[in-house]
Amino acid sequence: MNRSAPLAHLNPRKILVLSMEHLGDLIFSTGLIPPLQERYPEAEVDVWCRRYTAPICRLAPGVGKIHTSEPFWEREWKKQKGVFKAHLNTLKAVRREKYDLAVIPSFSWKVSASAALAGIPVRIGYRRRKNFLFQTHPQPQQNPNLPVMQELARLLEPLGIFVKDLRYRLDSSPLDSRKRALAGRAPWERVVVVHPFASHDGKTAPLPSFFLLAEYLISRKLHPLWIGTPDELERIRNATSQWGPGHFIDTLGSGEMGDADAAISMAKFSIGTDSGPLHIASGFGIPCLGIYTVQFFRRCFPQGVSVFQTICKDSPDDITGEDIIEGFEKLREGAGG
Repeated sequence: MNRSAPLAHLNPRKILVLSMEHLGDLIFSTGLIPPLQERYPEAEVDVWCRRYTAPICRLAPGVGKIHTSEPFWEREWKKQKGVFKAHLNTLKAVRREKYDLAVIPSFSWKVSASAALAGIPVRIGYRRRKNFLFQTHPQPQQNPNLPVMQELARLLEPLGIFVKDLRYRLDSSPLDSRKRALAGRAPWERVVVVHPFASHDGKTAPLPSFFLLAEYLISRKLHPLWIGTPDELERIRNATSQWGPGHFIDTLGSGEMGDADAAISMAKFSIGTDSGPLHIASGFGIPCLGIYTVQFFRRCFPQGVSVFQTICKDSPDDITGEDIIEGFEKLREGAGG
């Protein structure tokens, strides 16, 4: 493919979006799918992502097939047996699909290389490090001071697609059976989902700040619901015995990720750090309060379809319970409830 060839007249039959980063990144990337479908209404738009993010990918409107593998090049996967072979098998399956176009939000050059090895003739991604070697239409690197969705929209411009306010949106209807199972287990009209964790401690405010928030919510006749991984929820239980089983998603439901997603979609509000659950809430349109440091705020504030408020400080250690309570009250006022 000629790197300078215009793409405005391209008419792809099959499109693949490659998003091999973590859950929040995948959610942002799903915002690319509706404009692609609007531009190419006859095309199938599929996704290649990590295995653990696939359940959320299925909630993105318009997604066709979902291919999964793990990034064997990352430290956590390098020593695990079979990861490279599984990635290779997925690559072979992708190659058999004969995609016409790849849109690549992922940063690693190995993702762009995988698209090239899969024989996809048109490959659009960000020019960084070695990426441009494997892309037919590399775009300037992401600006870390601009919103993620604004920068993702640039990947569509070579196709003649110009979106001024790109958003991500999730559809909770595939979770209906889980929502029915959870319906009688909590007062959902008063539930506030709380997720105080993130992928690394540099994004996480002190747990006692969230405990103060939870006490405040109860005083206002609201129902805090802690969500997280089993290890994260165990940290809360080890820190305090203040809350009963009905305040933890792993005892309220099955503990599976799908139950947490269903709970978020049913909640009145969602409060959390810059992590997947916050962006899931924003995708569902649930009013949410995001807790950020300055380093991440400009890029990663909620960019779904919800009303939101944010707290932003230089260090997460500077975020107090009073700050979170004040932010929550501003959110309630803005959401009309």
